[in-house]
Amino acid sequence: MSTYLSSLTSNKKRKSNNRSPIPQQQPVHECYKCGQTFISNNALSPHLRWCTGTNHISAKIQQSKQWMPCLKCDRLFLTVNALNAHMRCCKSDNIATQRNSVTYTKSSMDTAVKSGNMGITNNAYMGESYATQLEYQQSLEQMNNQIIHEHPDVEFEANIHDEHDDDAHQPENEENARDESESIPLDYIQKMKHYEEVKHKQPLDREAPEPLKSGNSFSAKALARIELLKIVQKYGGGEAMFDSIETWATHWTDMQSDVFKTNNKAQKWPRKKTLEHVKEALNLNNLEPNIHTVKLHDDRKVSVPVVDFPSSMRSILDDPRVIKHIMKGLDPDTFRPMLSQEQLMKDPDAIILDKDSGYLYWDGINLHCPDSTSCDETLVRPFPVIIHIDKSHSDLFGNLAVAPVQVMPAMLDVDIQQQVKAWRQIATIPNLSSGKGKDGKKTADALNKLKDYHKVLGVALSSFKETYEKGGFYWKDQKGRNVLLKPYIHCVVGDMAGVNEMVGHYNNCQANCLIKDCKCPQKTYLDFPCNCQPISWLELQECSDAGEVFKLFHERGLISERDTSNIRSDSELAKQLSKHNITNAFDGLPLADAHQGIIGLTPQEMLHMMGCGMFKYLILGVKDIIGANGKNSRVKGYVNEHFVDVKEFLSRNAEKDICRMSNRVGMFNVTSLTNDEIRGNFVGLVTFMHTTYGRALLKPYFDAKSVNFDEMLETAALVLSWERFYLDGQKRKDIEEADAVTQDLMMRIVRDFPREPKKKTKNSPGSKGYYIAKFHDMRFQSGNNLKFGCAKTFNSDCNEKNHKFFVKENAKRTQHRQSLFSIQLSVADWNRVVIDLAYERIKQYASQNLSPNNNTSIITSLDRQSYDLSDDDDDEEENIQYFNQNNNSNISRLYGCCDINIQINGHNQVTVTHKWKKQIKNKLNIHPSVHLHRTISGHASDMRLKYRLPRTAELNVETFTNATVNGNRYRANPFWKGSPWYDWACVKFPETTEARGGDKSVCRIMGFFRYKDTGSLTPYNLDVLSLHPNELNNRIDETIYVVLHCQTQYFSFHRLEYQFVRKFRMTDETNMYILPANCLVAPVLVVPDLEDRETVSRSRFMAMLPRHKMGTYFKNHVKWYVENNDEESIDGSDVGDDGEIYGNNLDLDDLPSESDVGETSSEGSGEQDYEDEDLNLNLETGGDEELMYGNNW
Repeated sequence: MSTYLSSLTSNKKRKSNNRSPIPQQQPVHECYKCGQTFISNNALSPHLRWCTGTNHISAKIQQSKQWMPCLKCDRLFLTVNALNAHMRCCKSDNIATQRNSVTYTKSSMDTAVKSGNMGITNNAYMGESYATQLEYQQSLEQMNNQIIHEHPDVEFEANIHDEHDDDAHQPENEENARDESESIPLDYIQKMKHYEEVKHKQPLDREAPEPLKSGNSFSAKALARIELLKIVQKYGGGEAMFDSIETWATHWTDMQSDVFKTNNKAQKWPRKKTLEHVKEALNLNNLEPNIHTVKLHDDRKVSVPVVDFPSSMRSILDDPRVIKHIMKGLDPDTFRPMLSQEQLMKDPDAIILDKDSGYLYWDGINLHCPDSTSCDETLVRPFPVIIHIDKSHSDLFGNLAVAPVQVMPAMLDVDIQQQVKAWRQIATIPNLSSGKGKDGKKTADALNKLKDYHKVLGVALSSFKETYEKGGFYWKDQKGRNVLLKPYIHCVVGDMAGVNEMVGHYNNCQANCLIKDCKCPQKTYLDFPCNCQPISWLELQECSDAGEVFKLFHERGLISERDTSNIRSDSELAKQLSKHNITNAFDGLPLADAHQGIIGLTPQEMLHMMGCGMFKYLILGVKDIIGANGKNSRVKGYVNEHFVDVKEFLSRNAEKDICRMSNRVGMFNVTSLTNDEIRGNFVGLVTFMHTTYGRALLKPYFDAKSVNFDEMLETAALVLSWERFYLDGQKRKDIEEADAVTQDLMMRIVRDFPREPKKKTKNSPGSKGYYIAKFHDMRFQSGNNLKFGCAKTFNSDCNEKNHKFFVKENAKRTQHRQSLFSIQLSVADWNRVVIDLAYERIKQYASQNLSPNNNTSIITSLDRQSYDLSDDDDDEEENIQYFNQNNNSNISRLYGCCDINIQINGHNQVTVTHKWKKQIKNKLNIHPSVHLHRTISGHASDMRLKYRLPRTAELNVETFTNATVNGNRYRANPFWKGSPWYDWACVKFPETTEARGGDKSVCRIMGFFRYKDTGSLTPYNLDVLSLHPNELNNRIDETIYVVLHCQTQYFSFHRLEYQFVRKFRMTDETNMYILPANCLVAPVLVVPDLEDRETVSRSRFMAMLPRHKMGTYFKNHVKWYVENNDEESIDGSDVGDDGEIYGNNLDLDDLPSESDVGETSSEGSGEQDYEDEDLNLNLETGGDEELMYGNNW
């Protein structure tokens, strides 16, 4: 016990609330270490801190009768009141209290003391229950006996009072406190006691489990799959790979039990042997790359793998998946356009869509393929090709970089052009910068570097050139005819830096001419009209000879073959036109353009011109208007904050054709984004600026720069629609008229998104303003479309995706060594093509379909959705009977089933219970939309009131959260990915006995359902069949209905195409409609309005054009521009001064008028859902003003 009492812990001052009211004689206090006495406890405390006398605690206790320990934490106290105050708050979990603890109440302890069974020392508190047990004592009684045995001379009393009852053996202030480093930490004491206790414990479960079974206990079936698990894990596969292999193995063993049986090692077929067998069987050994060694100017040698060009092209033409995609305008037996060049070029309404609609396609045929007078056109056919060359790397630092030379037959349509199976890699250009110098720095001699590039490029195209010099190559078509194909280059695609290298143009932003096609100096890029002017096909036909053609090019400020020839002998002209005097790799190759050569075959493509070009600069322009560099960072932070919301709003729509967005680095940081993400972020920025809060936040900064905010929004919409206009097929006359409108748009960009040139500093990256090549390249887009077809035919979007197959995936099968990377990459691609072609031929026997799912969202020649664009011509359109014998004919799939029971009593009170088919939703207590069952019950009540039926009713309906209607999937889910998701759609009201139907409205889908009860009062039975409730009997209505929340006015896509963003209001949430689900026409892209920083509007929304419909907005703008600028020149004076712009001054009287949507008088009443306009909801009809572009709702 002496050891226990000597454990003195921290001495923080504690004061007791039980201060003794009777003063007593002050005792003498003695130090238990050295025996020195003190008058008061306050005098003793400082002494104890420094005293180092001998510890005789047992003897001192007998003399002083003052030291009292706490039985929980071992602390010592001088008075009972100090101990009592400590015990009230002591929370120690001493090991001594953890076994067989006994609780003594005040009454039980009094009884034990009076009977003599328990002696009370000064450390026992009588005022509250107290439970304790020491490590060796099993109860307070045993502990008391132990203390008496150790201290027989100590007199124990029940109560001892002292005039210093509130003074524990602690200092009054921190200066006199005992140094904590001299005491033993309580945590340590408790830990050691816990160790001691657990050391002697034994677990209750003393039976050990059986050891792991040996492999002999598994069946052969399990053993094989365990090994497969390890194989898949070793090579980075997952669950899908394991399941595919398991399905494959079981399929072939079921088909032939000994398919994998081998008697010796020679009968095994490893991957290499299998590939050799397939190549031999399909005659694909000719696709093996041939290695060419090229010596560079600094005596370095590089290896260039080249694939046989005829064999590569035959592998494409023999692929049934590809050859069926011959352009619709071509004769499949001759590969020539079915219409003559004159018919195509002189028809103003001809659609410029695919490559055969451009005048260059016929020019190439006339140059390189004999006509029908000298050969059989079915046996001698033109074979134009499209070449794409661009760098790609598979490592972080770009050391393992190559430039694949991709080739595709140009007679294939634009749809198959987007897929990798239509392309072949005929050569792989290695990284020419690797191995330069000890530190890998590039040489300053740009001219020698360019010469090396063209030397290597000439070797890469050597197989193509040899094939051309031989007169072409033969191919056996589907009818078994031996056809001679005459190859030539129709188009060469690449990014701006790559194209400049191909044509020998300066890759320098300080060059005099930044554009390879024209002679415009950089300083004149903001002069309108532009100095360079396009040349049409009709103008070329009017020239009598090539001399007049070259003269016409010179007058229009364009580069021609004459200029390219003069550059070789005139260094000053070469410097003036920013051209290098080199031997071009394309010299001597068959080119479709005889007047401009390779310069005329490299059009500006949208991906790099707009995606990582103009859209990026417009976003940075808005950033500079708010504040250059770090100014007004708080406002930029607000934009970034709400961009997350806008992105979420746009993505939660049934309309999925929206631009991809990214908020990982904010709105204004565009350096680490892809081209598609930059475009999508600009769409998000424009959407935010259309909201009430976005307008209020950013408009003052545009006003400070003297920029009209509404005109800026109009310009932003025009830029987005301008890109889509040229990507889609358009009429020839519209493209010709769009050339002047493009220059007008360029002026508007300079005016509404000002970017001043500035030098690079430590805090600013610098800027060239709009004196950049990508801005001036917009000037050539109309001419390129008329020459090559729509911009999708020469866009590098698909080729950038092909890098994933040609480089990224193949790089995983190489050793990642620079010297061998291009060779191994080419061999890996050869194997990829062999495997792909072989699988397609045995696909019908395979166990599963492993062909990639092609994303059709990028296809532009076909509409993704069936929009009824003739919806405004009601007089000429026959109303569709949406109620018919098979009302669910357009509904393909239903998801998210939930059974709802609705009970209505005589007081019209409704009780609703529901049960989800998926139990997890029941556990999460997810409720269906309240509007859903409220509308259904409201319709039932109204019908029973109308036909004077008893009010008491019970309904059983089956609801759905997802439905696929007309090929479009709609969601009406109360909980999807963390929040409710209710899609928007354009709805066409059906024709009923009381309503003419045909009107359209934007509606929010609140849910899908169908009636389960027989004889239900459904809209189809009552409003269409006009049946009386007594006639329903056991009739079941299988119609799938949808509950809708509509806007206040009718809607048309045609009007939206004139406004880009259409603002509208919704009716009150108590007004819902019940319609058959096949009334859903198409999804609508809708986002809510942001009223302020914290509030999202519940009644104001904006409908926007999806990506595939944006081009119609620019086309309508072209028509308006031509009608209002027939005799005006493009000098900028007609736009902006008076504030009259397209959209704000558009005469909407010429468009179909919009009437108000009919309102139901009761909550979800079904009888008036189909009534005509006489029962309309006349809420907030703003007349024509509400239809105008601007901030009006």
